[in-house]
Amino acid sequence: MDKSDVLAELENVVDADTFLRFLVAMLKDLRLSQRAELVVPSHPTAQAARGWENNELGSFLEAAIAGGAANRVGQGDAMQTAQRAWRASAEIIYCGKIYE
Repeated sequence: MDKSDVLAELENVVDADTFLRFLVAMLKDLRLSQRAELVVPSHPTAQAARGWENNELGSFLEAAIAGGAANRVGQGDAMQTAQRAWRASAEIIYCGKIYE
């Protein structure tokens, strides 16, 4: 799995099924990061392997909430459809990976 696989799945989210595929991709990406960190640990102040800023549940959820709020994910969009809601949900989850 390449880092871009997670972004590709994120871009494809339009419904519950594609949201679940995105979550599976995120989990696989996290597991690959954790394995890589066992072999060659990152510096404590650097991102973990595969771009993970938050690889523990608490920090992940805090970052997802903060990133979603700071980036106003899903807000102000004229197209508030079910597809957009699923995509916004995926974007909030993705913020948990990358947001500091």
